[in-house]
Amino acid sequence: MSFSDESPPRWTLPPRIKSWSTSPRKLGVALIGAGLLYTLSVFSFAASPHATSVPSRINNTFIANAAFQPPEPLPHRYSDTTDTFADYKYRNTCNISSLDLHAPFAPLCPDRQSLITAMSSGGRIGNDAPYMPRGCDMRWFSTEEICEILSRFEKVVIVGDSMMRHVVGSINVLIRKDLGYGAVTDWNFSPEERQDCFCNYQFNVKACSVQGIFRTADVIKNDPESVACPVDKVDVT
Repeated sequence: MSFSDESPPRWTLPPRIKSWSTSPRKLGVALIGAGLLYTLSVFSFAASPHATSVPSRINNTFIANAAFQPPEPLPHRYSDTTDTFADYKYRNTCNISSLDLHAPFAPLCPDRQSLITAMSSGGRIGNDAPYMPRGCDMRWFSTEEICEILSRFEKVVIVGDSMMRHVVGSINVLIRKDLGYGAVTDWNFSPEERQDCFCNYQFNVKACSVQGIFRTADVIKNDPESVACPVDKVDVT
């Protein structure tokens, strides 16, 4: 059985899981995942024999005295300014937009070091506000761009504690285009688990997180149709 916003789970969701709340931990996980993907993209570009320095761009949308400048009107920033979750499963039920997590501004960080500095010294301006890197912005990639970035590497290995486990889960949310169950092994869930581990709670509830996806190879083996990337091009563990 397939699940989508048009065919939601057949139960009444408890109040605690009616939306994907943007808690500091959730923002941290999402932004670490996004930052990792941006770092991988910069790394793979820099490693290319055809790579050149990132050219400076003139931002024609400059606003005098604004705290944050609008993003550059360039094609590669389009996904930064739109809700890339719009066609994800359970987008409306989980009630989260990619713009809730990332508010784009100019300029982009030109290299890895400036990105690391900006991410480590940024913050949020207000409760539930998007995280803002300091000094320069990161990219927010579409799923298609994520697939292309990951395909440049034979394997991407993420090493660390439970936070890194959630980063792997968040990457699987993005490449499966599934906000409801993208981070967990929903193909073997009972009806109760499908209810308890929905949206936020695939990360929040311990009984759900232990059923998190640790390797994309497991998804490809058990539910290959849920992967938006070419299955022979992506290997994250």
